[in-house]
Amino acid sequence: MQAQASRPIRSRRARRACDACHRTNSKCTAIHGSETCRTCADFGEPCTYNRLAKRRGPKIDPMTGKRPSSNQDVDWKYAPIADHSLVENLADEYLRIVYPIFPLFHWPSFISKVHRRLYENDRAFFATVMAMCAVVAGRIENRSSQSVLSLLTPTTSSEAFKAAAISAIPVDLTLARDFDYKRTKSLLAILCVQLADIKHLHIHLGDYMTLSLASGFYDEQRWPNLPPPEREEWRRLFWSTYTLEIFTAISWDGIVRHRQSQTNVRYPVEVVNDDAISPSGCLPASGVSTFIRGWNITTDLYRILEHLVDRMRCTQLRPSPSGVARTDTVIALFTAPGPSVKEIRQLVDATCGQLGPEFQQAHAMTGDLDMDRYGFQVANLTLTAQTAYMILATADGSSIEEQCAVIQELLGALSLIPTAYIASISTPMLHHVASIGHLLGNVIQSPLTPWAFSQVRDALLGLANLITGLEAAIGVALGISSKLRALVHKIDERMGMMAHNGVHRSHSWNASTQERSHESGQDNSSSDPTLLFATPEQQDQLRMELREDWPFNLEHITQNEDLSIFGTRQPLFDWAS
Repeated sequence: MQAQASRPIRSRRARRACDACHRTNSKCTAIHGSETCRTCADFGEPCTYNRLAKRRGPKIDPMTGKRPSSNQDVDWKYAPIADHSLVENLADEYLRIVYPIFPLFHWPSFISKVHRRLYENDRAFFATVMAMCAVVAGRIENRSSQSVLSLLTPTTSSEAFKAAAISAIPVDLTLARDFDYKRTKSLLAILCVQLADIKHLHIHLGDYMTLSLASGFYDEQRWPNLPPPEREEWRRLFWSTYTLEIFTAISWDGIVRHRQSQTNVRYPVEVVNDDAISPSGCLPASGVSTFIRGWNITTDLYRILEHLVDRMRCTQLRPSPSGVARTDTVIALFTAPGPSVKEIRQLVDATCGQLGPEFQQAHAMTGDLDMDRYGFQVANLTLTAQTAYMILATADGSSIEEQCAVIQELLGALSLIPTAYIASISTPMLHHVASIGHLLGNVIQSPLTPWAFSQVRDALLGLANLITGLEAAIGVALGISSKLRALVHKIDERMGMMAHNGVHRSHSWNASTQERSHESGQDNSSSDPTLLFATPEQQDQLRMELREDWPFNLEHITQNEDLSIFGTRQPLFDWAS
């Protein structure tokens, strides 16, 4: 015991080797009372410590940019939300109904991790999987997928999965360095569109932007050395979230934080499917238009929309709090001259003209995932292109006929899309149509002839019929079609009263007459100026009533807690039924 007590205490950490011993991989033994180690003394070499010391702790994997473990995971413990079989079923549904629009995963890699239950041990991946399940459960609750509907319970609802995903994200976002946290935030934003939860949509997109800026995600040159499957996932996430933010800015009058001029990320490689992407490289498709081709062209359209939103906002600037309009020389300098509306329309036409024959028409859904993805892209491309045309039609004083013609073209194009795609895309399609309807509302802010009002009436009635069909296909009753029909009835009523009171010519307002005139191509407003309203007050009264009842009006959205463009959201699924 005394011998043990007199023995010197060993150091728990080996001393740092000198430069020479480190270089030759020799044992570096210190000499008591000397600054030179035994090896350097034996060989007469200088004993130096000039090399930089490496940081201790787990090293970052150069292929993934991740650490094997992190202190933030110490307090996290896996808590099952659903059976593993349900998670796998929801993943299969994501591949079928969500992936064609938001291909955020390299599917072979992702589903392999799901099958191996890696989400039970990886906090960031758990958050992503739960967010994915929440998105799919939200679609299923809208009855877009009857085959899996019976598997859901109150404890496995979209809200339950969403809560699990949010709880797995570190409160301090500086600790959320893993790529999967960015993907989780994007998925949660997609879910918010599905649920019409616009307040939290902005919050999740804002968190995504914070994580993106903190990690340099917006610049591909700052990414780690990623294998091809992960690199494609990063590109897809970046551009998917970019299009989502442009869509949000148009639909809910938001701002664009994703500026394409300040980013440096390439488009995803156009492959037939994800099997063509492996750790050894990508095999681009040759001689065939892939669904990723249509997806990239849709992204091109959103890049055009970003500039159109800028132009539209510059022409609609509201006065500042001091009452001074912000149409100053700075804005005038940097927005003029710019391309003309005709040039932009030609660009949109040329962009859509790059599409192959696979994207000209959506064929009936067959169950062949590779083929059905073209139908999803046709629906997405149609709505995005028509949004661009509608913004262009409202620019530079375009006529009401041109704007209503865009609506009629949209109605015709969407009528050709099979119901199965509409049901799968679900409420985001309603929001997209609503954003186009909101743009139509700009025309009622200027004086209109009775003929122009008839054009608006016909467009609104067409939208009402379209949205009725969409609501029936999706399985929701948001009430927007009934509001549109009430608006059409008010137009008919007011125009009839004016005709009865002799404001117009002796013939009365008649919807069928207007329809016959429209079909004949005759513009009664230009051929007979006596059709104008007798007084500006009557015009203003009708415009004011239409604005108050306009179902796509965004003014109340920023004032009320309920941020849904459709008003109060009704429950989409009755768990008791």
